[in-house]
Amino acid sequence: MAKKKNKQKSDKKRQAKALKVRSRKKEIKKHAPKRQSLIPNLPGGMGGGAMSGQAQQLMKYSEPLVTAADPQDMKAMTRLSDIIKGFWGTFSEQDLEKREAMMPGLKELYERQPWARVDFETVAEYMLKRHIYFMPNAHSDEEKARFSEAELAEAGENNIFEVPEVDEAALAEAFDIPDFQPERAAELMGEPGFGILSGLHGSLKDKFSQADFINENDPVLNDILTFQNQTFKLFEAYLRDAGIESPTVAAHLANVRPLFDPFLRTFHQAGIFTVEGEQVEEYAMDFFLRRLESEDKNPELLMTSLAAYFSMVEAMDYCDGAAEVLSQLLEFREEYEEMV
Repeated sequence: MAKKKNKQKSDKKRQAKALKVRSRKKEIKKHAPKRQSLIPNLPGGMGGGAMSGQAQQLMKYSEPLVTAADPQDMKAMTRLSDIIKGFWGTFSEQDLEKREAMMPGLKELYERQPWARVDFETVAEYMLKRHIYFMPNAHSDEEKARFSEAELAEAGENNIFEVPEVDEAALAEAFDIPDFQPERAAELMGEPGFGILSGLHGSLKDKFSQADFINENDPVLNDILTFQNQTFKLFEAYLRDAGIESPTVAAHLANVRPLFDPFLRTFHQAGIFTVEGEQVEEYAMDFFLRRLESEDKNPELLMTSLAAYFSMVEAMDYCDGAAEVLSQLLEFREEYEEMV
């Protein structure tokens, strides 16, 4: 009976997620800048047919970037237009010295965007491969020879910004975490605390990338730390509401808190808005286990602690990297348990 109930919950979550994806695609189509606004300055003397053909290639080329940004944030979409033009113009430049000189400005612009979770060097190589894939005649034979046909096709046909789907059934089976209902968040936490959490999330959306993780007096960093602490309060309320006993709730919190401070803050200058699956794996497999010698930790609960927390923040849309983290947890869970 329990399995049937879990399956029904998983099916409902999948349906909700599919609906969310469809809605996002509609929003992208509705709010994305018009084609003309994304087209960089093309050489003069080209007829309408040639312009149209190159514009179509540009739209295909830029599709992963367009899907990464928030389509309802028109300022973000305007900045996105500049980034698309930057990548297109940079890789259309055949003088490699000139191209190299264009990269720092493009990097600075890209790294200021809240959706820019993939490091710039990785994205730059990916966008170069896509440019070669869609515009092979714009590149020398020497440059094209740097990559195999399979590598170019992979970049041309895949989206580096695509968020992995969370296998809800596998999570439920592997970690046995209580179901979280986002619509009850305000009730669980109380209206005042939930209001603070929601307000911080909204205000940090466009400025979290400006945080100075070294400067303890940085106002953006302090807002991020406050926001993270508020998510822990929601996490605690969610676990208590599920009937988990106080000592176990305290153990889950003690397992999750150090991931953000000191681990992400000190070693990666990162937080909840930029956390990546590999960083969580490093935390669990190295940092957390090394601290077991000097601190009273609960290693047997760690995987469940992380899965429950990231399932919660993913349901609340508080962490863009949550789905990647959950997928990563499934991958290294057995290895972690063997080490413990």
